[in-house]
Amino acid sequence: MTRLTGTALCVTIFIGESDTWQRKPLYSEIVHRAHRAGLAGASVFKGIEVILDDCEVIRYVGRDQA
Repeated sequence: MTRLTGTALCVTIFIGESDTWQRKPLYSEIVHRAHRAGLAGASVFKGIEVILDDCEVIRYVGRDQA
């Protein structure tokens, strides 16, 4: 594995699972464009949020199985 040096920047983009670009999943297009632009990496995570009662929030974030 190559070790990266220098300044790094992390970008987080929130989109819906049903968002598309030219009839393909939008997350897939973002990852492919990041790769073509020479970014060091890109990851897709699927998040689920459930609200119980009026104040309790349960979040689960896991790696997308796509």
